[in-house]
Amino acid sequence: IENLPGGKILDAGCGFGFFLSALSDKWDKYGLELSKYCIDNLVQMFPEFTVKNQIVEDSPFYPDQFDVIYSFHVIEHVLNPIKHIKSLHQMLVNGGTLIISTPNINSFAARRFKGNYRLLGLPHLVLFSAVTLSRLLTQSGFKIQQIRYPFFRTPYFTVKNLYRLLNVNKISPPFYGNIMTFYALK
Repeated sequence: IENLPGGKILDAGCGFGFFLSALSDKWDKYGLELSKYCIDNLVQMFPEFTVKNQIVEDSPFYPDQFDVIYSFHVIEHVLNPIKHIKSLHQMLVNGGTLIISTPNINSFAARRFKGNYRLLGLPHLVLFSAVTLSRLLTQSGFKIQQIRYPFFRTPYFTVKNLYRLLNVNKISPPFYGNIMTFYALK
């Protein structure tokens, strides 16, 4: 993101604002968050951020407002993912970038561990595969630039977690492909 020229960025599901706080001042920073507790703390720590206590689908932001929208582990918690993605699309400027990350229900670990897959169940309402999320994004007007599966350069890439892949009777470990991050243009 820091390689982009800057502009307005929205963190849809910003939590305590840690992602936005890591960005340089070339970004005007906005957030949407449901947790009043998170917002109260965020406003105290980062008063320069514009944060609203609303869901994406009821966003107070206007069309074509943001150069980048970042949404980290949100879409799997929403009741209507189609409306959610269309709302994100509407808020982005033409040529704007959407970065969206979510669990991958078709990952190796999900298929191997089945009901013991670590990312199943509440509070996750809808889980996607790379194919289903790609389809949703393209049908909503996005052009997918890249899909990444972060794992090997994370603290979760350990020998202990690799050995945990052997026992399907326990909850699955973090593994390559469990999480997918899409980079898409409007």
